Amino acid sequence: MIPEHRLAVLLDQVQQEQVNECLYHNTTVPPSLYYDHTCEPDEFPLHSMVELRDHSDEVWYVDFSHDGSMLATASSDNSIIVYDTQRWKMTMKLSENSAMPDVQGICYVSWSPDDRFLLSCSKGNDLTVYDIQVCHVRD
Repeated sequence: MIPEHRLAVLLDQVQQEQVNECLYHNTTVPPSLYYDHTCEPDEFPLHSMVELRDHSDEVWYVDFSHDGSMLATASSDNSIIVYDTQRWKMTMKLSENSAMPDVQGICYVSWSPDDRFLLSCSKGNDLTVYDIQVCHVRD
């Protein structure tokens, strides 16, 4: 028997695959199912709008929150910085202390589906979950 809402699930998968395959994808509008989706290269942004310079070393990973209101950056300086994407200002800086001092750096960050928690993974394989609502907010 066919599961309930199977057609809707398949159509969502087709839309997501079109977005994943679009080399210059730059829109939040879901693609239409009436035609194949492509974004033109001349519509892709080519100039920097803002430079974020709050880390003291290389940034290894960035991740936008699901609602787009925050950006988390992970760095080799063993810190995570969360930015407000409306003003592009730092809202918090999270630092980690590695159990292995010779292995420093945050390699990965990811938001929970409700954007309340931020998961980080360090180069030393330490996994940390931050409750963003509880963390100290910087001005």
